[in-house]
Amino acid sequence: MNKGGTIVAFVVGLGIGSAATWFYAKKRYEAIINEEVSSARETYNQLGKDLIEKNNRLKDKMFEKFDKELSEDLEEYETIVEKEYAEEKPQVKTVTPTSTKNSPYEAYEIPEEEYGSDDLYSLVSLTYFSDGVITDDFDEIVDDSKSILGENIYDILDNYENNSEVDIVHFRNDVRRSDYQILLARCNFNE
Repeated sequence: MNKGGTIVAFVVGLGIGSAATWFYAKKRYEAIINEEVSSARETYNQLGKDLIEKNNRLKDKMFEKFDKELSEDLEEYETIVEKEYAEEKPQVKTVTPTSTKNSPYEAYEIPEEEYGSDDLYSLVSLTYFSDGVITDDFDEIVDDSKSILGENIYDILDNYENNSEVDIVHFRNDVRRSDYQILLARCNFNE
């Protein structure tokens, strides 16, 4: 073989060997890299899950502590309010209801202990004046008082107004899901 053929064969062999080595190394190192990447992903996913669980536990502990502190603060506040405003509380005599539930759409009288006992019912304060006017907390006249409290509401309230021992009467309307506390003003609305 001549010198030129040997050089060409050497160069061709070198090229083929280099290409084969490059493909083999590429395949091997891609497998190693993929294995490392998937291992890192699993590790970080587990770290992320652990952090989320730890965060949720800390959040639960924080809310428990907040709820406990809030309930303690509310108890303290209620104690202070009861002490400071005990003298201003209107004298209320427990009354046995005189009215009964005539219709499912009408309000019926309830004892004071039942007022606000159902959390699903809203609490409404009203004032009844001697001239037959019923107002809300903002001194706005309640025009539909008969539809809210029943047709005989004025008779019931007039009976209580003549009794000086009673200052507040309580009613419940199941259809409106409301408890009503009616203060007997014993004066006219315009006074």
